[in-house]
Amino acid sequence: MSVDSRTIDETVRIVACIRENPGVSSEEIMHETGISQFWAKQTLRKLKKRAVILVIMRDGVSTYWVRREPKCAEEKILQEIMGSDVLHRIFSEIFRNQNISAEEITKRVGLSGMRVGWHLSRLEMFGAVVEEETLGLKKYRTADMFREAYEIYQ
Repeated sequence: MSVDSRTIDETVRIVACIRENPGVSSEEIMHETGISQFWAKQTLRKLKKRAVILVIMRDGVSTYWVRREPKCAEEKILQEIMGSDVLHRIFSEIFRNQNISAEEITKRVGLSGMRVGWHLSRLEMFGAVVEEETLGLKKYRTADMFREAYEIYQ
C-alpha cells in the first residue's frame, strides 16, 4: 500500500500549524495552511485517532493542540476533562473561583442544576475537584495536583 505524498505533506503542514499556534481552530488551520476543508477535517480526525493532537473544547469550538506526553496521572485525566466542553467549562469555573457553590456554577455555566450536579460528581470521582462543607453549604475547589497541571495549559 503506497502513501500519497500529498497526504504526508498536508499532515506535516497541519501539525506544524498547530505546534506554532496552540489552541488553533480548524477554520484557522485551513486558512493558515491553504488546505481544503475536507482534507483538513480528515487529517485532523486521523491525528486525533493516533493521539498526535489533543482536542480541547472552548465555548463550543474545537481547538487543537499538539499532545504532550502526560507527566502524571492527573495531567492525563485533565486532558480528558478538557476534551469535553461541559466538563471543561465547569472545571475552569471552579479553577477561577475557588470555594464556589453548585448554584453559582449553575448560574455561570447556564446548565440545569441536575446536569451540573452530575458533572460535579464525575469531577469528584476523577479527583479533580474537592467538595467541602462549611456551615451546611457545599462548596467546590480544584484539587491541588489538578490546579498545578491545569496551569500548564493556561
